[in-house]
Amino acid sequence: SLASGDYTDEVTPMEFPILNILTSIPFLFSTSFDYALAYIFLILINTFLFFRIYLEFKSINESLSMAWLITPLYGVSYVFSLRFMPDYLAYLLISYGIVLIYKRKNIALALFRSSIAFLIDPPVIIAYAFLLTRPKKELPRIITICFVSLLPMIIYYTAGIKYLTSLSFMPDYFSVEARDPIKSFISFFSHPKEIFYLIFKDIFTKYSVILMMLMAITNKLKSSWVLIGLVFLQIFTIAIMDGHHSFMHSYYYLGTSFLVCLIFWQYTEQAKKPLQYVAIIFLLAVNIESSFSQIKPLFRSNYKKECRQILDEIPELKQATHIRTTFSPIAEIGLCVEKIPNSSIAHYGIYKKGEPIPCENSKFETDSFIVCEFLD
Repeated sequence: SLASGDYTDEVTPMEFPILNILTSIPFLFSTSFDYALAYIFLILINTFLFFRIYLEFKSINESLSMAWLITPLYGVSYVFSLRFMPDYLAYLLISYGIVLIYKRKNIALALFRSSIAFLIDPPVIIAYAFLLTRPKKELPRIITICFVSLLPMIIYYTAGIKYLTSLSFMPDYFSVEARDPIKSFISFFSHPKEIFYLIFKDIFTKYSVILMMLMAITNKLKSSWVLIGLVFLQIFTIAIMDGHHSFMHSYYYLGTSFLVCLIFWQYTEQAKKPLQYVAIIFLLAVNIESSFSQIKPLFRSNYKKECRQILDEIPELKQATHIRTTFSPIAEIGLCVEKIPNSSIAHYGIYKKGEPIPCENSKFETDSFIVCEFLD
């Protein structure tokens, strides 16, 4: 549910909120570090899953386990592995399910984890492409498992979302609708520039294809055409599902990460020593840059400091349950001051500077916010 407006019993349709549930515990204590604690808690969960998956791959062979180890450093996953987003958690869960299916081990647990992953983030289904590397005789088993694991997602995103929409005060915020696959495919391929950046900058990180081509030429390596073909199958699947809209959401392509890491590792493993060192330096450099840019804002938390300043300055606001804000389905200000936003009758309103301010004289101002008092 999402409390908003002048009532507290409203709900809104949305993706299955497993991340919200898992990281809600720190917010129960209303500490100064609730956001940081929630982030650390998520990182611990992700780290646990990551190493469990690594151990499963290691029991298969060294090449798969090494490819998995570099997924936080390469491919689309390197961008999102440290972000507070449900998509990477879904990617880890589907990967855990996939490695168990690959090993023909504990299928019930694999189904459970895959089903949760699909509920959180349906596009991770493209990660199943890795299972096509198994012998053809196993395809019926894999297709059956895939279908069964999709059933909870199908029920939730049809009947479940329809029910939540009937209860929601803002039914247009989130919706699920079938797209014309042909129109989506055409819209995707109508943007060649975006396709180029998607493949060579995002999926194959920072134009690393150049490095792999250099490895192949200098060592006369054979290209992994099967794996490359599967990556393009994944890209085409998202193209059919979402068309050109997917260019704005590169996390839809998280499911490509393991295959591109496997390709990158196979080239690196066979390359000459100097090029192996170049590959290692490349991975470290892009990861350090990405980690620094992602972690820094999370712990700076200027907004949170300003929100505490507002509550300290206006004691009456501490007792309030609702605030007026510029209407938004994203309750950023409400979370910041721990009040229900989007009210039309609350005594106080908090607005970001630069937004239209519905009062002539402000009650209090910070660097980012303006507080209005309404007497009507």
